[in-house]
Amino acid sequence: MTDEATITTEPAASATDYLSLAREAYSTSTTFFDSSIRPQIEAAIRQFQGVHPNNSKYHSDTYKHKSRLFRPKTRAMVRKNEAVAAEAFFSTQDVVSVTAEDDGDPVQQASAEVNQALLDYRLKKSIPWFLTCMGAFQDAQTVGACVSYQYWKYDPRKGVDKPCIDLINLENFRIDSGADWTDPINSSP
Repeated sequence: MTDEATITTEPAASATDYLSLAREAYSTSTTFFDSSIRPQIEAAIRQFQGVHPNNSKYHSDTYKHKSRLFRPKTRAMVRKNEAVAAEAFFSTQDVVSVTAEDDGDPVQQASAEVNQALLDYRLKKSIPWFLTCMGAFQDAQTVGACVSYQYWKYDPRKGVDKPCIDLINLENFRIDSGADWTDPINSSP
């Protein structure tokens, strides 16, 4: 008499299970963001705009008739740093510099020249590189981080074939509260 092995398989997870997991992750990340990160971002943006923070004493009735002049140096500092960054990023005619690893190999030199030309063309014609770079720099200076989504837009019917970079507001990006702070993207569930 032989023992027959019974194979049991778990039923495939249904769409509602995935939907409930997504809802739970969104709810958890929203709670974390609203309690920990949003107040800091709002205060930083208000500083950049030259407005008192929400919890400032100047919004109370005690200071109702006092002067409301507020001149933070945040915007001036960010603008100064943007000018330095623009000079550093865009001080040469070429957007990138591609060189051959082996200068003696003519194939590598030709490949480097072709890649240099392609990258220069794409970064000058396809992507609004200056606006993207300066927008990301301003986000990083103002709120402390910048988030972008890079993808390739390809539609042969419309004749579209180009790289794209979209800057995402930090408020629209979700991370888990238990994510590793050194790598929140890959460690967030």
